[in-house]
Amino acid sequence: MLIAENQLIRPWYVVETGERWIIAARRFAPTMMPHPLVARVEGIDDATDALLGAAARNGTAARGIFLWEVRRDSLAVACQRLARVATIAPGTLQLVALWGLTDRERVLLSEFPTAACISHPEDLPRLAPMIHDYFAAAVKRLD
Repeated sequence: MLIAENQLIRPWYVVETGERWIIAARRFAPTMMPHPLVARVEGIDDATDALLGAAARNGTAARGIFLWEVRRDSLAVACQRLARVATIAPGTLQLVALWGLTDRERVLLSEFPTAACISHPEDLPRLAPMIHDYFAAAVKRLD
């Protein structure tokens, strides 16, 4: 069976203020994907409509990941966006990169549909089994 190349690509959307998390995602994502899937890591400015467009394109059929950097000054906006993406694209895996949050603020995030919270880019590979399993269903559909 011939598979179109775009069926093998799975998006990783990184929403952050710097470049720390996108660098980590570009480094670690390729090894976290089940064969033959390929990660496409893309930074999204959280102030644009591209964010919701990406979630809508991802939809329930395609699988993808949002990696959110959440800081104290962006906590309220991040909570709104976590809920919004979960509504638009419930099949999307949402990861949260914590930055300077108190324990109370971290507890607030537990109310939203996040698969994992991490604090350091080097923690990303620890999520490999979960991410591999998440995408494994897509590989079975390709068979």
